[in-house]
Amino acid sequence: MAVCIILSRRPRRFTQGVSSAASDVYKRQGVYTTNPAAECEYVVGHSESVVYICEDEEQCDKALVFRERTPSLRKIVVWDMEGLKHFKDDMIMSFDDLKELGRKTDSENPGLFEKIVDEGREDETASIIYTSGTTGPPKGAMISHRNYRWIARQTEKITRTSIDDETISFLPLNHVYEQIFDLMMHLRVGHIVNFTENTDTVMNDLKDVSPTLFHAVPRIWEKYHSGIVLKMMDATWLKRTLYGLAFKIGTRYNDCKLAKKPVPLPLTIGYWLSYFSVFWKLKERLGFDRVRIGFSGAAPISHEVLKFFQSIGIPIREGYGLTETTGITHISDAAVSYTHLTLPTTYSA
Repeated sequence: MAVCIILSRRPRRFTQGVSSAASDVYKRQGVYTTNPAAECEYVVGHSESVVYICEDEEQCDKALVFRERTPSLRKIVVWDMEGLKHFKDDMIMSFDDLKELGRKTDSENPGLFEKIVDEGREDETASIIYTSGTTGPPKGAMISHRNYRWIARQTEKITRTSIDDETISFLPLNHVYEQIFDLMMHLRVGHIVNFTENTDTVMNDLKDVSPTLFHAVPRIWEKYHSGIVLKMMDATWLKRTLYGLAFKIGTRYNDCKLAKKPVPLPLTIGYWLSYFSVFWKLKERLGFDRVRIGFSGAAPISHEVLKFFQSIGIPIREGYGLTETTGITHISDAAVSYTHLTLPTTYSA
């Protein structure tokens, strides 16, 4: 049986996914809040979901449109009941009522939840992640508990993530790339996951949070890169000159490092002077002052962009993978590299 979750990217979306996956009986799959009713119907029907957990009246209305055509659907759980408080329907229940039902069941059957969790098996499906469906209808990739745990272990080794690290969540949680850092890694390491208010506040939220790890799709990295270039074009002559000189030094310094050649002492001194006088302030304004490593995935990224961020002190590792392989199979062995290392003992779901 499956639980369909259509919630915005907030901590409650995360907790709903974890609680659903805790049971060996239920599989979870996410639906984008922007999906029209027809696409929601496809996912609910294809996965044979029995429960539809949604954000509000708008998302609930989508289920009401297709529920007669999805015979497996039994309950619609609504988080925000505003606009539905006086709407009576046996299929619809509030999230507060669901929690109360859970408390009642727990008091009547002590230890039932723990028993269900203990009976779970690693090879059982934990989640169904639907692909974009570019060549046809979306396909549901069945990801097992074992795959989630394995990816978490390998990513921990690559990133050297610890409980003291912080990330920021702003990509869709339905995508496997976001789940690596927000779900798999968090359950493995216990680091802090910060959630942005919305996609329009990402840049301001970055400055407030200043994460130690930052993962994004190429268009986000490219947006930051083009933003810096444009600002420098409008800067004063002195700032443009200092930035241009610092960037040239940073490029030469990192070319030596990436080629594994010895860096001349004058170049090393020049780089660190450039870093503390120019690059550090630039990173601070972007909210990247604590970022020790960045990640790019889900699409190819420009080599020029990788070299730019490496030069200002933000190494970006480029990853490659598929939804069916739980997100990642290869990752670059350096910030700017055409060599990609295969994760050991990679296997698909």
